[in-house]
Amino acid sequence: MQTLACIRIFPKKGSAPISTEKLDDWTERFALFGRASWCDAASLTIFVESHGKLGLYGGAEGWGETLLGFAEGMGLEVAIVVGFTPERLQALAKPGVRVLTLGSRSEERARVLALPKPTATSYADLGPLWARIA
Repeated sequence: MQTLACIRIFPKKGSAPISTEKLDDWTERFALFGRASWCDAASLTIFVESHGKLGLYGGAEGWGETLLGFAEGMGLEVAIVVGFTPERLQALAKPGVRVLTLGSRSEERARVLALPKPTATSYADLGPLWARIA
């Protein structure tokens, strides 16, 4: 089962907008901690695939803590969620979260379903992202 880290960046108040170039640079830097990395510029989120490297960090929790330390060393304010499904991880990466490590897809799903929905409609009616999250 492939483990992913979702690194959601929260710009500091009063700071200039984060450029695509800067986000791309950070994405490349985080690739050092996994096999591959990619970003979603719209949500300022970077994803890193562990691909067998978790043992180097003592497991998923150690990997998340290492990523947090690296981000803080670059002066970034982030939330890191380690799990399995990009959309679910992104939904869980909220301000105030430092490192959240999820042990299974079922735990990941349960935590997302416990989040307040944007409206009282069904997840499927909220569109493809919420349908995929659920």
